[in-house]
Amino acid sequence: MSERRLAGILVVKGNTAMALHEVDAAIAHYIMARKHYINANHHRNAARVTVNLLGAALVDQQRTLFGKFRKTLDAKSDSHLTDNESAYLLWLDTLYGSVEKKKISPEVERITLNLAPKLLAGGYITPVKMILDRFGATHLVSLEAQTKTNKTRLKARLVDHWCGSP
Repeated sequence: MSERRLAGILVVKGNTAMALHEVDAAIAHYIMARKHYINANHHRNAARVTVNLLGAALVDQQRTLFGKFRKTLDAKSDSHLTDNESAYLLWLDTLYGSVEKKKISPEVERITLNLAPKLLAGGYITPVKMILDRFGATHLVSLEAQTKTNKTRLKARLVDHWCGSP
């Protein structure tokens, strides 16, 4: 099996472990996936899985692990990230000080509210909520607030057909 394929499987295992709140397992899978991506010279994927690893490290309040792997992401690595991954990384960097002080700062509250749609769109809601739960601040990323929109989801002719005319 190729390094890249093995790394992809490990990322899926890490994501599954995070969804199951098995943070230690997620961290181990992300570290192994990162190593396999680097061995296969897939630095873009290595940078992307590093972002997941950083989130898991903060969920587990492992600031040393966070610092170690955060140093591996340079300006070149940042260009490999999607907008949602960049938003998550910005959020993690901003949150780092609050984890250290064990108290959410007003800046973190503000940036969480601003970035919540990108964090949700990027699939980061589970680790974000796990981190915010430690501070009693999960209300900052409530799903209801993120999914409200003024945009009609169904066209009027479809609504009339299924629901009847008002």
